[in-house]
Amino acid sequence: MAIQWSGFDDKGIAVQGTVQATASIKQTLLHLSMEVESHDSDSETLIAQPRKDPESGRPMIYYLYRVVPRKTTSGVASPYEGAAILRFDAGPCPRLRGNYFTSRMRHGHFTLERI
Repeated sequence: MAIQWSGFDDKGIAVQGTVQATASIKQTLLHLSMEVESHDSDSETLIAQPRKDPESGRPMIYYLYRVVPRKTTSGVASPYEGAAILRFDAGPCPRLRGNYFTSRMRHGHFTLERI
């Protein structure tokens, strides 16, 4: 999973970057969840709701999550929430993609490719 992010630091200076992570999507008859692990944080699903795009019929996931930073550095923030709409792209390399935003006033783009 590639997470591209942008926002502002504590001094109001624009910052951006890319983080590589691993996502595990689990589905049962009644439940869908996604856990994401990166070097600096873990995330847990608050809500993951599968839908179909009303215009194209393309599958998508409405995804609300909580990120829990790992205490690996002294300036680590407290947990925060985020939201994304991930759309299925059935091209030559099937993947989920979509924009997200967080309660820390950051935003960016998720790209998930199956391994």
